Amino acid sequence: MNGGLQHWLPIYTLAALLHIMSWSMYYSVTRAHFSSAGPNYLAQLAAAETIPIALGIPWARIAEKKGFRIALLPGFLEALFLLLVGFIGAQPTAITLFTVCMASLFWSLAGPQTTAIVISASPTGHTLSSYFIGSTIGWSLGALTAPLTYQLLGYTPTMMLTGLLTAVSYTLYMLYLPTEYPRRRISWQSNCGSLLYVIALSTSILYMTEIIGSIYLSTLYVELGRDNVMYALTLFATGLIGAAIRPLAGKTVDKLGPEKVLQATLLAYAAYVYIYPSLHGLTAAIAWLIPLFPFLDTSLYLYTTRILGEALGTATTSAAYTPVGLTLLTISMLDTSLHTYQITSTLAALTSAFLLVVYEQRAKRVNI
Repeated sequence: MNGGLQHWLPIYTLAALLHIMSWSMYYSVTRAHFSSAGPNYLAQLAAAETIPIALGIPWARIAEKKGFRIALLPGFLEALFLLLVGFIGAQPTAITLFTVCMASLFWSLAGPQTTAIVISASPTGHTLSSYFIGSTIGWSLGALTAPLTYQLLGYTPTMMLTGLLTAVSYTLYMLYLPTEYPRRRISWQSNCGSLLYVIALSTSILYMTEIIGSIYLSTLYVELGRDNVMYALTLFATGLIGAAIRPLAGKTVDKLGPEKVLQATLLAYAAYVYIYPSLHGLTAAIAWLIPLFPFLDTSLYLYTTRILGEALGTATTSAAYTPVGLTLLTISMLDTSLHTYQITSTLAALTSAFLLVVYEQRAKRVNI
């Protein structure tokens, strides 16, 4: 396996870098471009990005039956619709929301399976965190590049670049596929309880991270005086710090287990999301640099794929974005304030931690 890892893992890390760089550019530019539209439109945008993602669950069946190569094909349509966001999605309208929704729909089919491929090939925290280094650096580079291209070239050329990067990333995923099929599968019908648990756990977690990535990210842009250079540098530094922490996160998960790391990280996030809205200026920028996310995503994906198998586990974890999107859409229609998102995200983090404890205690009793 070490020889195999040396062959495909660097290529997959590069593919992840390009893929997440494209979405980082999308997120940083849209949050800046639509910052004046208000928090409720941003919540609707986040809903459009997340509502279709539950379709990844039945698509995981395709990955199990037909293999990962077929499962990755919708990624090229994801690239096409990201490009179209630049042409017909420059205004805060329903057309923008629809185009974003389609890009997310095709991501929901192919995107989660890229992580499933890595875990199927080598199910360790070390390998997954190494792969996620590409994602983290990609996020950092996208966050650095996009505000500058947005300022120099405008909205449409920046979005065209996101589509191109996405298409290149899926080409690399296809060409250097390390394994055709998932390592583990479960009977979906006989594991409905575990499926519902993973959806509930992931929904709470991803609701919290969506508030950070949508509402709080736009708040950061405002706190930095709408300065595109400072905004870019802050997000770039976030990615670099996260990439540096990734190896430690992987080793920690392998040593302590994903359950313990996930539990501790969720409690840390509960404090973070409650405190962050009260921070301003440079303090808000410094707090944004705190590297909690490498511990969160590595532990979450290894934890859920141990329960449901690689294809279904990654798809179900990502599918939780759908109830998250519906929740955000509902809240946005109530014309609520930043304080509402602050309180609900804090409760989501605490709920996730509670669900994890309850499920693990139940699992121990069953095994006894």
